[in-house]
Amino acid sequence: RHVRRQVDAVFEAAEGKLMDPTIRFRKSQLDSRFPNCTGIVDVTTIACRARLGETTYSGKHSDHVWKLEVWSTLQGIPFYVSPALPGRQHDMKVLKETPKFAHVPNEFFLADLGYVGASHMIHEWKKNEEPEDSVRAALFNDHIHVVRSRIERLFSWVDEFKIFGGTDRGEASTSGFAYLAFSIMHAKMW
Repeated sequence: RHVRRQVDAVFEAAEGKLMDPTIRFRKSQLDSRFPNCTGIVDVTTIACRARLGETTYSGKHSDHVWKLEVWSTLQGIPFYVSPALPGRQHDMKVLKETPKFAHVPNEFFLADLGYVGASHMIHEWKKNEEPEDSVRAALFNDHIHVVRSRIERLFSWVDEFKIFGGTDRGEASTSGFAYLAFSIMHAKMW
């Protein structure tokens, strides 16, 4: 418990200071296939124990989880991690409920189909919405999958941290551990 309280205190003091959101504008972090696109957004989950009165159960994952929204550059360097939210929430609700960094006009982000309808998000074509040129749509989807795989790889690297091995964490501790883990990856990759 003492360690968790200390992590909570570090998280409160460090939140927003260990990762630089302006990194996404650096030329080395951009991709010419997606003009005006400066990053990738996705939600990852961290297992937790069921607690009375919490809505952490996710039907999609068939488990109790905390959700974290992670924003990275197009090259996969994280620059923003949301606080942990109950796992029952849909990705779009997580997007609307978490505080963000400053966006610039005409700035776009790559996202999965969980963000359909969100402004400033570019996502792959749904099968039933493909344009008449299905070859072009398939190529576009392939480009998105290649770039989005970088954030998925980031999630797998962070999952290797031993701090996520147990499930006895509350919302604040999960937020703190995740922020520190993603900050370490930010520093290591940049």
